[in-house]
Amino acid sequence: MDKNAIKKFAVWARTELIARVSLKGVEYGITEDNIEDANADSVGGKVLTADEKKQRQALIAEINDKGYKQVMEEVAYTWFNRFSALRFMEVNGYLPSHVRVFTDEENNFKPQIITEAIHLDLDGLDMEKVYELKDAEKTEELYKYLLIVQCNALNKILPGMFQKIADYTELLLPDNLLREGSVIQQMIELIPEDDWKDAVQIIGWLYQYYNSEKKDDVFAALKKNVKITKENIPAATQLFTPDWIVRYMVENSLGGLWLEGHPDVKEQLLPTEEEQFEEYKKAAVLTKGMPLTIRTLDIGGDKDIPYMGLTKETNPFLGYRAIRFCLDRVDIFTTQLRAILRASAYGSIRIMIPMITSVNEVRQVKDMIKKICSDLDHNGISYDKNIQTGVMIETPAAAIMADAIAQEVDFFSIGTNDLTQYTIAVDRCNENVAYLYSAFNPAVLRLIRRIIECAHNAGIEAGMCGEAAANALMAPILLSFGLDEFSVSTGKVLETRKTIADWSLKEAGLVTDKVMSMATEKEVTDYLSDYLSERNKK
Repeated sequence: MDKNAIKKFAVWARTELIARVSLKGVEYGITEDNIEDANADSVGGKVLTADEKKQRQALIAEINDKGYKQVMEEVAYTWFNRFSALRFMEVNGYLPSHVRVFTDEENNFKPQIITEAIHLDLDGLDMEKVYELKDAEKTEELYKYLLIVQCNALNKILPGMFQKIADYTELLLPDNLLREGSVIQQMIELIPEDDWKDAVQIIGWLYQYYNSEKKDDVFAALKKNVKITKENIPAATQLFTPDWIVRYMVENSLGGLWLEGHPDVKEQLLPTEEEQFEEYKKAAVLTKGMPLTIRTLDIGGDKDIPYMGLTKETNPFLGYRAIRFCLDRVDIFTTQLRAILRASAYGSIRIMIPMITSVNEVRQVKDMIKKICSDLDHNGISYDKNIQTGVMIETPAAAIMADAIAQEVDFFSIGTNDLTQYTIAVDRCNENVAYLYSAFNPAVLRLIRRIIECAHNAGIEAGMCGEAAANALMAPILLSFGLDEFSVSTGKVLETRKTIADWSLKEAGLVTDKVMSMATEKEVTDYLSDYLSERNKK
């Protein structure tokens, strides 16, 4: 796939389409600086048809609501999407009519749809109009008419991509599409036909490159403290890779058609927002009002998802994982957060962010959640407006900064597995140093105590997830520290509850005082083992 050719075309096409769409606006008395009377029956000496008058009024209303530049941008992008989808479909033989829209069978820029016009069988096609335009040799006008009818006919099978064109997008369809140098001609000339064949990723690359200049503009403005508006979020968050493109295409209908012939691919795709929402909703309903904590995507380290395409790292536990991945791939992260927030309307859901190392990361996530909530409000979508957000404290950095992080969140969850390996600098998957890995190391215990103290000082709860929470030797220490919640596997629930019930806070405190005075892991575990052994004999 020639990505340089794709980029060259897409970047140029955006500028060209915006200019051509804007030029059509001028034809109807609409410019950035001036808009003629919305109820006018004629503009510039041209008498408007009933449809044109209605479409023009709709266009003016949209401009008054969103602004001239935004509307021109949206219309240009709509036609870019349609042209790209039509090209993909004609090359791969997906058009129901099996008549090419842009080329002939030899891929020459001679639209087959024109030569076959009188033989076409498309819903909504007015054959009298076809004959009239052909007889008058109005080829350009005929082509635009056929293009619009083809798009409307595809609405039945791909409604998401081909909405009925009876509004201002039809009014602003650029002229001279058959000329040398038009967007369509350049798309055919610059991008090899083979790049379209059975390669749905091309749609995503086109999208990415089309928005690349706008994305650069958005982030340049952001550096000047100009907020990203909701209209600019798609450009700011598009971070595509070939594998992720397939999911993008599925969500935009066209990929559904492609997947009919590739059913095995669906199992290799990230779940959509709707799929995630349904699963989270089911869990929320099942918990019947009890708190349900959902940890956000915790990929990386020892957790790999093959279709995510993560590169192999020398030290993955210290690399591109969890929140670092999510804050880089905000497209994926936003999808999950939206699904969680929507599901929160059906139960008591909490959001938990893993692998936090700084206050800044927490604030970035909170800002994202705030923006998503604002968008949900704007669209009238329900969610829990008091949803709690917490973090996993599983790095020494987070433990040391626990007092500051506690001021930003609603709860802590101590991840002892990672906290232990990072504190002791031991790879828990490496057999050669496995003997060093222990949550009973005094350094780890001191960090756990500090984390819980910081949480309580800030008035929030501290829980624990990880193997240590279910370890009977650890129970008195955690109870004495004041741990609020023990998160264990289902098979360990009853056993852990019984262990906790066997201890009084006074006894646990005495044991913990002794433990916290020790200097080595061996001293700690030997003492606890001996104590529990003698205790169980009583």
